[in-house]
Amino acid sequence: MGKLLEELISEEELNDIIQMYQNNVSLREIERKTQHGRAALAKMLERLNIKTTTGNHYRKYFFDFDFFEKIDNELKAY
Repeated sequence: MGKLLEELISEEELNDIIQMYQNNVSLREIERKTQHGRAALAKMLERLNIKTTTGNHYRKYFFDFDFFEKIDNELKAY
């Protein structure tokens, strides 16, 4: 079996990819910038326990899907 993407790239590139994804850069755009396949990027992020979106990757709005995981203020309790 081949090597995993995170084993083939530098630590700096890995950190750049993670940073871009966490700053709402789409996997398609990261694919263009890094020349790594979108599927490989998604699997790598999944192995690193970074949540990825599924479905429509052309979202106009971004949501914090874990907002109600912890009810820690009055707004969330309402």
